[in-house]
Amino acid sequence: MHTLREGTSFIRLGRHAKIMAVGLIVVVGLTGTLLLRQELRHKDLQVPPNIAQQVPFHIYIPQKLPGSYQIDNHSFAVNDNILVFKATDGLGGTIAITEQAKPKNFNFDQFYRDHFSETQVLSNVPYPSVSGTDDENHAKPLSIVTSDVWIVINSQAALDDADLHTIAQSIKRY
Repeated sequence: MHTLREGTSFIRLGRHAKIMAVGLIVVVGLTGTLLLRQELRHKDLQVPPNIAQQVPFHIYIPQKLPGSYQIDNHSFAVNDNILVFKATDGLGGTIAITEQAKPKNFNFDQFYRDHFSETQVLSNVPYPSVSGTDDENHAKPLSIVTSDVWIVINSQAALDDADLHTIAQSIKRY
């Protein structure tokens, strides 16, 4: 009987170890899949070549967006040398993104005073960025100015300062 108990115990331990191993593989696999999916979220983004050829400036794309927002690959358009595209969250929320060549001799500070209230200069971002409130349109715009491009991000969705900072911090040249 002593041998049978040892054998039974070994079988149970073996089965338990197998269950634990399978569980660990599933957890590691799911974690890896989620991380890879997040990483590929923007690698799948393709600015249509005909659109990219129409703009006389570098294109910038936020690499991180708040919540479930994703860039809509089919939303890219150019009108009067202004690139327009959007991010959507699948629930009706939209973030509009416009980009244009940085205007020469343009007074951005005056523009912010005239069009934004509650302006905030963001820190720890790669490019000068200012957020504020557009009372007329009930929106919270974000202005990012690179060496050659002016980017305006606007939404009537409930984006907070942390969301805007995340967008500004993750903006990268396409």
